[in-house]
This record gives sequence, C-alpha cells and structure tokens, in this order.
Amino acid sequence: MSNYFRDEVNQLSSYQKIPDPNAVAKNLGLHRVAKLDTNEIYYPPLPGVAEAVQAELGKLHYYPDMTNALVVDALSHHYGLISEGLCVGDGSAALIEAIVKGVTCSGYDEVVYSWRSFEAYPLIATMAGAKPIPVPRAADHGHDLAGVLKAITPATRVIIICNPSNPTGAYMPLREIETFLASVSPSVLVVLDEAYREFIHPRPHFDTLPLASRVKNLIILRSFSKAWGLAGLRVGWSYSSPDLARGIQKCILPFSVSRIGQAAAVAALSQEEEMRRRAAEIAAERDALLAMVRLHTPEVPYSQGNFIWLPIGDLAAAFGYEAEQRGFIVRAFAGEGIRVTVGTAEQNADFVAAYPNVLQAIGFR
Repeated sequence: MSNYFRDEVNQLSSYQKIPDPNAVAKNLGLHRVAKLDTNEIYYPPLPGVAEAVQAELGKLHYYPDMTNALVVDALSHHYGLISEGLCVGDGSAALIEAIVKGVTCSGYDEVVYSWRSFEAYPLIATMAGAKPIPVPRAADHGHDLAGVLKAITPATRVIIICNPSNPTGAYMPLREIETFLASVSPSVLVVLDEAYREFIHPRPHFDTLPLASRVKNLIILRSFSKAWGLAGLRVGWSYSSPDLARGIQKCILPFSVSRIGQAAAVAALSQEEEMRRRAAEIAAERDALLAMVRLHTPEVPYSQGNFIWLPIGDLAAAFGYEAEQRGFIVRAFAGEGIRVTVGTAEQNADFVAAYPNVLQAIGFR
C-alpha cells in the first residue's frame, strides 16, 4: 500500500488481468482456447477500416486533431445530430471519467449506479474523489429503477445506467427510460451508457438520441469498441445538450484519440449495413446459446448484449476455473456469476457441449 495515494484509492481492487489464450493453451496442453471474457466481437475490422488505418501510418509523427472534427462531422451526418452536442473520447469509459471528474468536487458528492454493472463506474467515482453509491439489481437481474430513485440524495451529482446492461444483458425500453428521466431532478446528471445497443434484437423502432435534445440533464454514450469492432483503438462518443457538451469537452484530455482511432471510426461509420448484419448474426448466436444453456440452468436471464449472464453466485470462481481447464476463458465475478461472451458458432457449440460437465464439476445443484 502506497503512502502517496489517497486511502480510498489504495483500497480499490486492481482491474482483473485479461488472460492470454495462447499462454493458457500452452500451460494446459490444449490445442485451442476460446476467449469468451471481454465482449469483443469475433469479426475482423469492417471493410475500409484497415485501409484508413494504413493511410495514417506515415503521419504518426504528427499529433491527432484535438477536436476530433472529422469524427464529429461523420457522427453528425450519420445520425442527424447537431455537432455542438457531440463529444469524442478514447472510449466511453474515458468520457464517463471526464463527466464525473467535471461535476464532482468532494467526498460528499455521490455517483449512483445500478450494480453489478461495468466495473469502471465505482473506480471512476472513487478516483474523482466522489462517493460511489451502488444500487443492487432487481430480482430479475434488471435495473431497480425505483431503488435508484430512492438512492438519490441532495449530494447526488450523477446517475449512471448501462442499457443494455453489462454483465447481465438486461434492457430497458424507451417508455421505462422516459418515465425514469421524468422522475429525476434536473440538477442531477443522468448518463445512459449504450455501448451494447447495436446487439438489441429485434432492432428497436426508436432511438434514444433525440431524448438528449429534450432532456437537458441527459448524456447518452455510445462506443466503437463493440459492434463497430474497434476495441483495440478506443473510440467512444457522447451526445447531449450543447451546454453539457461544452463542459464535457473541457474535461477531455487533449489529443486523447489517436490519428488511427479517428480515421478508423470515420471509415467504420460508412459501413453501417455490414455492421448491422454482423450484429444480427451475433444476436442470433446469442439467442441460440441462451436456449441451450437454459436447458440446464433455466434461471439464466435473457440478454440483449453480445454476452450471457450465468447467475451462479458463490460457484462463479470454481466455474471460471473449470471452464478454463476445458479451453474456455470466461469472466467470473466472484460470489455473483459468470459472463460469457458470444463467440463463433463453433466456439458456442463447444461451450454448450462442455457446459453440463462444468456444472457437474463444481457441484451445481
């Protein structure tokens, strides 16, 4: 423990190390290992992305555009949004960090979020010097929005809601979102993290982005890391009122999105039809995986992400170990459950075949 860092920082758990599948295969003497732990997609970059990246390689001695103007312009035209409401950062987590750091100022300020959820939320709140306020999920693994509203105090500055939710895959339709927003004081910022939106199936007939034009305390986050296939480049964006966007922009570190990341994001946006096709295929694989897993564990909730959630409680760590021994790296949340990323059809079939054996090995039921 370091004397240089604040006590609350010293008490934080380190982010879980991501296993190297090649190292795992070598150590266990396995022919192959399926990496199903970090919600990456199995497709290569969208058409045109590699070429856009290649074109930037000869310019790496120049700083990137600190305003991300080409990305902002592409997003504005693609979604029909006003550019003054857009901000771009090196991943949506970096934008959450900018927002929380920009609006919290002491250990008395509170950041409320549904939990279990994205691990960055409590880390960001703590590093900003704010107080994290986790609200336990509902019995169906969805958001307990009534509980979130009850958790609001005069010290609440930010509420973060992930939709679809990581790691359970729970999804809130538009009506629930609108009802919730109407119940939150305009003095409290609401951050709607939609990193997994593209995997919702059937595709929703509405978009939440227009809400940000009407609800002045709402910030909507999207990511290029998931369905758009740019996890290795870290590009995310937010949409809000111009007033909020100006504040967010001041809190984003200059030059945080690389030249390569900006070029790749612009190129990816021109391939929405292909992205949608891929996302639909992943959603179909997810639904098939869910159906097979539910034959053995019917309590597994429906997911609208590119992953499924196995709520096995105290057996999670043992499940993670036994799955790895059989060639599957999954994400174990000790004492809570397992998140399994949707893989290729072959990987999913192999996982389904091994699933009963893993359950038996850990003494499930």
